[in-house]
Amino acid sequence: MINVIVVCLAAALITTGLGLGALMATRIWSGWSSRRWPHCPGTIIESTVRHIHRSAIPIVRYAYEVDGQAHTGDTVQFLLAPSAADDAPARYPPGATAQVFYNPARPEQATLQPGVPLSTLAFVLVVVALGVGGGLWLILTL
Repeated sequence: MINVIVVCLAAALITTGLGLGALMATRIWSGWSSRRWPHCPGTIIESTVRHIHRSAIPIVRYAYEVDGQAHTGDTVQFLLAPSAADDAPARYPPGATAQVFYNPARPEQATLQPGVPLSTLAFVLVVVALGVGGGLWLILTL
């Protein structure tokens, strides 16, 4: 009976680790790729912080134009570090001009801060490794 519980726990850890990895893979890839995207001037439309429970979520909307086509975006940074959320209104006040980095293949995909913060990337990788590694360790110790 204990082996069944251990295997179920191991499966849950592995599934959680792989699921988180898969969920974050596109954001990590987009953030990494955005370092090489072209940029254009944009105008901040809205900039606030929404506090939900203990989390601060930046709400920043901006308008920009690529090849005569108007776009709006709301991504500040792919995998934005939670500590940066409270700084968003001061850094991007409504009406201000900001550099908007856009995907040349899909100009509707844009960000204000290209790249992925190393601290956030490291956190995601550690959580994935702990989930998968912990699950495999439990299975191997049976």
